[in-house]
Amino acid sequence: MVHDEVDHVDFLLIEAIRAFYPTSYEVLRENRELFVGKAFSGYRGLDQNQKEKVKAITDLVFTGLTIDERDSLMSVLTSLFPRIQSIYGNTLYGPEWDTTWAEGKRVASTDYMDRYFTFSVPVGDIPDRIVDTFLEQITLSTDDEASNAFALLFDLENAGKFIEKLHLRAVSFGTEDARRLAVAIARAAIKFPYPESFMDFDTPFMRASMLVARLAERIDEADEKREKFLVNIAQEANPISFAAHVVRWIRLVDDAHPRGYSEEQKKIMGEAIAKRLDGLEAKGEWLFEHHPKDAPLLASIWSRYGEGQKLNHHVKAHIDSDQNAVYRILLSYVPTAYPMGGGIPHKSDFERSQYDSLASAVDPQILLATLEKIHGDELQVDEYPRFGKDPIELRVARQFAWIHHFVLAEQEPDQPDVEPTRE
Repeated sequence: MVHDEVDHVDFLLIEAIRAFYPTSYEVLRENRELFVGKAFSGYRGLDQNQKEKVKAITDLVFTGLTIDERDSLMSVLTSLFPRIQSIYGNTLYGPEWDTTWAEGKRVASTDYMDRYFTFSVPVGDIPDRIVDTFLEQITLSTDDEASNAFALLFDLENAGKFIEKLHLRAVSFGTEDARRLAVAIARAAIKFPYPESFMDFDTPFMRASMLVARLAERIDEADEKREKFLVNIAQEANPISFAAHVVRWIRLVDDAHPRGYSEEQKKIMGEAIAKRLDGLEAKGEWLFEHHPKDAPLLASIWSRYGEGQKLNHHVKAHIDSDQNAVYRILLSYVPTAYPMGGGIPHKSDFERSQYDSLASAVDPQILLATLEKIHGDELQVDEYPRFGKDPIELRVARQFAWIHHFVLAEQEPDQPDVEPTRE
């Protein structure tokens, strides 16, 4: 039932505990997350009080055993679950061991432990044999065949686990397999969950973009192969924002990353993305409407690597077709605030850092002219509007206008060097 899904030695040892120490096995099964020790995987370990609380539970596994039986079981448990040595001693296992144990399908891995006790692959996971079979077949597949097979392997529930398994295997890929897998991931990127999150870099969508950037380092270092690969990803990625994140995560060559890329190579990918963005209007797409979450990143790439004023023309055309688009543009730059201790996430304020980011890509005068048409004198305030009961659109519009005028004044000689900051 779990053939190729677990480490065989660990599995036999767990089964031996179940056969010879059934009471101990039940304690272990019900408290397996505690024995795996994910909660104390750092280098500082637990303080003495925390140790005693954990030890009070783990000691239950030895209930009713003789001294010899206890010693034998302790030897097995410390082999299976190395982190409990920090409870019964001072040996610590840092977070890097999580990768090692996952690669070995060990019971000490939180990704694999449930399989040893349920005799199945948990919901939200994907069997290793399916992943390995796909990777074995990818060598003999065309790009289209590999992409079609890849898209059928995962769903919303197991997408994250699937990407993590591919991350573990990526280091062994040759050029052609790495290229074909990267293309398959880019084509299916729209299937990877990308929810609003305080740490969105840990979403399956973002982890997939990181994986493609790591696969890029497996591509033969001949310039023409790497450049062709980057252009291919820029053209094939669905959505286009996925390609933008890939170029963001590609590492530059240095002593720590000898297989990294040059600035010139990243520029080639940026230019390919910008060229693709040039065609948005022809397809009836608006950057800040159809790609709101990643619009600032895409705008940055478009303005940096694109031709002339195409982004500004795009923005003006969008606003001319829909005046309210000006708010969508501003709000795409406003970060989401996540209240401490819970509470509903909400849009924060438009501040100087957001203004600088926007102004580096889009002519702010285009936005200001539209806001003045909508609000007139209502837009003018003497101080940066930090609080108030105004609708968020008006608040953000006033904040943008206030900062814009401040920046213009800042550029004049003999002006006081005062900048809006949050209290």
